[in-house]
Amino acid sequence: MKTWKPSSLLIMIWAFILMSFPVNAQEASLDFFQKRRHQLISQMEKGSIAVMMSAEKKIRSNDVHYPFRQRSSFYYLTGYKHPEAAFIIQPKQENEFIMFLPPKDTTGGIWRQQEYGLKEAMEVFGADTAYDIEKFEKILRPKLWSESIVYMDPNDQPLKELFDKIQDKKLLVNSLDGIKNINNLINDMRLQKDSLEISHMKKAIDITGQAHLEAMKAVHPGMYEYEVDALVEYVFRKNGASDPAFSSIVGSGNNANTLHYMKNDRKMKAGELVLMDIGAEYNMYAADLTRTIPVDGEFSRKQEDIYQLVLKAIQKAARELEPGKGIFEAHYQATDLIMKGLYELGLVTDPDSKWQRNFYIYYPASHWLGLDVHDLVSKKGLYGEGGYKVYQEPGVKSHIKGRILKPGMVFTFEPGIYLPENGLDRIRALKEKGVPAEKIEAFLDEAGPVYRKYQGIGVRIEDDVLITEDGHEVLSRQLPRSIDAIEKIMDQSSDYVSKDQ
Repeated sequence: MKTWKPSSLLIMIWAFILMSFPVNAQEASLDFFQKRRHQLISQMEKGSIAVMMSAEKKIRSNDVHYPFRQRSSFYYLTGYKHPEAAFIIQPKQENEFIMFLPPKDTTGGIWRQQEYGLKEAMEVFGADTAYDIEKFEKILRPKLWSESIVYMDPNDQPLKELFDKIQDKKLLVNSLDGIKNINNLINDMRLQKDSLEISHMKKAIDITGQAHLEAMKAVHPGMYEYEVDALVEYVFRKNGASDPAFSSIVGSGNNANTLHYMKNDRKMKAGELVLMDIGAEYNMYAADLTRTIPVDGEFSRKQEDIYQLVLKAIQKAARELEPGKGIFEAHYQATDLIMKGLYELGLVTDPDSKWQRNFYIYYPASHWLGLDVHDLVSKKGLYGEGGYKVYQEPGVKSHIKGRILKPGMVFTFEPGIYLPENGLDRIRALKEKGVPAEKIEAFLDEAGPVYRKYQGIGVRIEDDVLITEDGHEVLSRQLPRSIDAIEKIMDQSSDYVSKDQ
C-alpha cells in the first residue's frame, strides 16, 4: 500500500497555523479577560490598587523544574500562562492595567522559547502599558506608599516577601492594615463561569470521557493500575490536553476504598472492581470524572448490588440540581437513598442512625470545578469566600442547604459507597468517639456478616454538572454509567492494549 506523504506546501501551511494559533486564540478571548478585570475594579474600594505576581517555578531536583502552571487567579484576570510576570490594576488611572513581563530572549530561543514580550502584553493581553519585570519593585514601591488599600493574594509568597522588603525601608500602607485579600473579590466571580470558561471545561470533560472509554476497553485481569494511568495520560495528550488536572486515581480491589489513592502499582485481578477517578486539564480548566468498572468485564451480583445503589442515588438526587437550590440538597437526597438501600441490603441496622450514616458517608457529594479541580477552596474550607457558604435556613434543623446555586456554576456530583476490608475494625473503634458499646455490638452481630460478604468493594460515580437558567446540564452525560453500557464497551477491543497479554 502506498504511503501518503504531505507536500512541502501543506507542511508549511500547517506549521504557520500552529505557530499563529496561541496569539489568535488569545486575541479572540481578550474581551473576556477585560470584562473580568472591569468586574474586579467595580468591587475595589476607592483609592485602592490590586497587585499580583505569577506563580513561582518549582524545583524538582537540583536545576530541573516541574512543568510550570500559572496561578489560577493570575490567569483568570490576564490570560497569561507564563512565569516571571506581575500586574498592577489601578482604577481610574491613566494606565489602569499594567503588566510586567520578562524581556524577549535575545538569543533567539536557544535556551527557552518565549512567545510574548512587552509589545504583546499590550496587543495580545490588553495591558495599557507594560514594563520589564526587573522594574516591578521600582514602580510598585511608590504606589504602596501612596495608596490606602492594596488588594493581594495572601498565598502569593514572592509578593509578600517583596512587601516586607519595601516595608523595611518606609511605612507601608498604614503598617499593612490597608492590605486586603483579593480572593474575597475574585472567588465569587470565578464561581459563575462565562461562555469561554464553559467551552474550555466542556473540552476538558470530553477528553476525559474519551480516556475513560479507552480505559474501559483496555482493562483486563493481569493489567497493572499504572498501565491504565499511562493510557489515560496518553489519551489526554493525544486529544489536546496539556496535562492531567490532578494525579490520576486508579484503584483496584480494596484500593478503591482509599479516596485519594495514588500509588497505582497493583496488578488487577478477575472478580474485582477498579475505580478510575481522572481529569484532563484543557487551557487551564479541569475535568473530574469517576467510573467504577469490573476488571474482568462483568459485574458480579454483589458488585451490582452496590453499584446500582450508587447509580440510583446519582440519578434521583440530580433533581435537586437547579437554580435556587442549595448545593448540599442533592447530597442529602443521595445520602438518604443510599442509607435506605444499605438498610435493605442489611448493611445498616437503622437508616436514620447518625453514627452509621457517618460511617458510610465520607464527604459532601460535590465540589466546585474550574481552574482548579477543587476550585475556590481556601484555608477557611467550606466557609471561605467562593466556598460553599454553610448556613442553616431559618426553621430547618436537620439539613444545611449550603450556597444557593446560580446559572454558570460548575461542580462535581460524586456519591459513593465504600466497604473497606478493615471496615468492621473501624466500627469497633467508634467506641472511642462516644458510640455506646452495646449499639456497636448489636450492629456487628446483625450487619457484620452481611458486611463481610461485601467488604473490599468500593464504588464511586462522578459527573460534572453545569447549572443552567432552567435546571442543569450533565456535561459528562455522554460517558455511560449503566451496567449494560459499561459491559458492552468493555467487550470491545482496545486500539492500544491487547487483552491477551
